[in-house]
Order: sequence, then C-alpha cells, then structure tokens
Amino acid sequence: MTLLNTGGAIAILFSLFILSTAQSDVTFPNKTISKLAFGSCHKRKYVNTSAAATTIWNAIQQEEADAFVWTGDSVYPPTRGVASLDLLQEEYTQMKRNASLGYAPFHSTLEVYGTWDDHDFGGNDLGVEMPNKPERAAAFLDFVGATRNATRDGIYSSVEWGTPPHKVKLILLDTRWHREPHCIPSVAHSVPLGAAISCITRWLTAGLLLSNRVKRCQHAGTILGEKQWKWLESQLHESNAQVHVVVSSIQVLTTNPVMESWGHYPQERHRLLKLLNGVSGSVLLSGDVHHAEISDPNISNKQTLLEVTSSGMTHTCATPLYGYYLCQPLLETFDAHRHESQQDNFYIGKNYGTVEIDWEKQSLEVLVHDDGATVVLRTGSMPFQRDLLTEQEMEGIPGVNDGHLIPKFQKLLLVVNALVVLLIAWLFQKRRKRSKRLNAKSE
Repeated sequence: MTLLNTGGAIAILFSLFILSTAQSDVTFPNKTISKLAFGSCHKRKYVNTSAAATTIWNAIQQEEADAFVWTGDSVYPPTRGVASLDLLQEEYTQMKRNASLGYAPFHSTLEVYGTWDDHDFGGNDLGVEMPNKPERAAAFLDFVGATRNATRDGIYSSVEWGTPPHKVKLILLDTRWHREPHCIPSVAHSVPLGAAISCITRWLTAGLLLSNRVKRCQHAGTILGEKQWKWLESQLHESNAQVHVVVSSIQVLTTNPVMESWGHYPQERHRLLKLLNGVSGSVLLSGDVHHAEISDPNISNKQTLLEVTSSGMTHTCATPLYGYYLCQPLLETFDAHRHESQQDNFYIGKNYGTVEIDWEKQSLEVLVHDDGATVVLRTGSMPFQRDLLTEQEMEGIPGVNDGHLIPKFQKLLLVVNALVVLLIAWLFQKRRKRSKRLNAKSE
C-alpha cells in the first residue's frame, strides 16, 4: 500500500470486502468526512520556537479537520544543492519529534497524507534527474506514516472515505519523479541566485514563445510519466465518489510564467484538464509558490473546476524586498487565471487551507486562512455538479505561454537597431572628418 497511516491496516481489511470501481490505496468505507485541512512550504528555521509561542499548527488544530494533507515542501533541507538522504531524514525527524515546531503534537492526533514538491524531494526545481528517488520516496512516506508501493515509480496514491452518496476521493499526484527539465533547464539548485535566474528563464521562455521557436523545446516533456497517467485515468474514470480532491504540488491554472507550473508543459496541462473536465465535485489543491490564491478557467456561465493554492505556512513572498517590489506586482500583472470579478483574489501572508463539504446541500467550499485561523480567501459554495466544457472552451483556458514579451522585444530590437544605425552614422561621420583633417595637413 502506498499510504498506510493510523488506522490504515483496518482500512485495508475493509477494502478487501468492498467492491470499488476504482481501487484506492486506502479506503475508509465506514467514515464520512466533511473537512480536510491542507498546506505547504514549512521551513523550520522560520518557526518561533520560544516556549510561549504559538504556531500555525495551533490554528489548524482548531479546525477539527478529518485529515491533513501536505501539498508539498513539508521540509527544507539546509543546502542549495542536492540534499543527502541524511539531511532529509534529519528534517523529517525534527518535524516529528521537536515539539517546539508545533507539528509533533499535531500529527499524532489525526490522519496525515500528502505528496512532495522539490524541497522535500531534495533539490530546488529538480525532477527526473534526481538520484536515489526510491530511497527519497521511502523517507517521505515514512514521514507521513506510509509505506511505498514498490510497483510504482513515484509516490502518487489515493484515499477514499465513505460510500455513495457521501464518498470522497483524495488523489495525490507526484509531479517530481518523472518531470523532465524545462525548455531552459533550471539552475536553482546549482548556482548562487539560481532560483532568481530560473524564474527569469521561465519568464523568457513563456513570454517569447521559445517552445515554438527552439527545436529542443517543441516537445515540452512530461510531468507525470505514462504509467502515472494511466493510473490517474482509472482513478477518475472508474470512480463513484461524489467529491474528488486532486493534489498537485505545482500550480495548474496559473498564468504567472515566473514560477514552476503545469503551464510550462502545455500538452500535459491540457491532458490533465481534459481528464478532470466534468468530474463530480472536483477541486485542485496546490502549493509551492509562497502565496495563496484562487484560480478559475473563467468560462462564462459554466460551473467549472477551481484551483486553490495554499503556500507559505512558515514563510511567504511578503518579505521586505521580494514581497513589496516583486511578488505583489507580479501577482497583479498576471491575473488572467483569477475570477474576473475578484482580480485581487490572492493573499501573501502565512496561510493554510480547508476543504469543507456540505452533504445536505451537495456542495463544497474551499477556504484559505491566515496563521491565526481568520479566513482570507474563499471560493464560495460550489455544487458537486460540474459543467462539461467543449474542446474549444478547453483550448481557450489561458496559460503561461502567451508570447506577451514578443511585442516588447520587437520594440527593443527597433530601438537597438536605431541606436546601431546612429552609432554607424556617427562613426562614419567621425572617420570622414578625420580624413578631411589628414588631407588638409598633407596639403
């Protein structure tokens, strides 16, 4: 079993006697849930460990959720390069045993599930090229109280609670194990200021449509790998759940080209959105970006899939330099993926999220809370029923590869060309005057 935490053995015995149209790794048929909590990006160096301090875990515990879901970056090994297994294990051990961090007393009180992102994978922006992936997977799954399914290349898995008409399926994707490098490979893990450099190269790739211009970038690569794709298809197509919570550590619907996202792999993104099209009670959860936001395909008069990003449990992009001069302006600039009536539907403080299900009304709502439990963003109540989008509507969902820098680049080229012409004319004129002076002297 991929996931086996508290009560998991009992769940397996139940699953042996329950016919399920799509077999999940862990099944709780006798448990109906109404709330999931989730969060990402927890770096222990930023936790106030003084005896009187409270942590974000105190706020999450007040939610009385049925389970907590990690959406990536549960730990940050203190190294820029590829983290060793020992470093990763030390971070996991600190989280589980150091009570001053807040997680140790929290995780033992309820079910915990999750997936990883690049930092708990072991290297900033790394994917398929990461060494020792099976060992890293074992360390992460041990952290969340699980064991690895050795037949899978990755930690993807699913959990089910309840039976129809009160059934919830949680699908955890692995976006690191098979993810191929970007068009311009990231250097975030290998050089000083590598993360900033990689943000710029992603921006240039999307803004200049290099995927259409550079041969090696025309095949954008895979994120999930074909085996995981087939598994995901069966989990969705054969499911009889009323609510489907799908976790991707990186964002799916964002139009921000600076960060890692499915948008930099447009074929993969389209395949995922097509697969989720019309799925009952479907919602995407993501992390990674150190802010929170609600993303929407913005298809008029259609009840469609929403994505809620909650990122930054201990640190966010609201730092004195990045927050005020880069983060918020970028979020305000790249906003095509947010509700048209709520363009500022983002939050740059510390945060976590909850998925709250109303079985009587057959609806769900996703909320983002600050570290004091105050709601800062909310989707509003969404019925389980999802409208089916046409292929044309699917193609119209905005992405990151929009070529928005091309007009600016063309103007820059015109300016550069004009300056070059002026420089050549000036040099020619200067040479001509010099020749006249030399001729005058020789006479």
